[in-house]
Amino acid sequence: MAELGRRGATVFIHPAELPGPLVPGIPPDAAHRIALALQAHQQVGGVKPVMPHGTILAELRRFYFDTALSANPDTLPTLLAFADPARITFGSDFPYATADMSAYFTRQLDAYPLDDDQRAAIDRRNAEALFPRLAR
Repeated sequence: MAELGRRGATVFIHPAELPGPLVPGIPPDAAHRIALALQAHQQVGGVKPVMPHGTILAELRRFYFDTALSANPDTLPTLLAFADPARITFGSDFPYATADMSAYFTRQLDAYPLDDDQRAAIDRRNAEALFPRLAR
């Protein structure tokens, strides 16, 4: 990880499945669960990870998030409440998702009540900041 940081690399982390069943009606946002588990582990193991931005949650908020297969009225409020708005990008999960699946979630994102600035940021501007060559 230090070498990736030294090189200024952008690393894509793709979540698979949560380590347990989903609870019906509850979005699977795991950030607080991860943070508490890491805190418990560091207390037991005696090794404290370096947190340059303060807390585990502050570190998790520094990740970039995309809307791939998750843009809908149940999950978007959680994402928008947790993540830095400048770190949310459009995503479709192409080519792993079918065209119908990608289109469904894109329609959900398009219908979600965002202001024009938020929509432009998610649709393109945030990705251009992350990957400046896309802005050319």
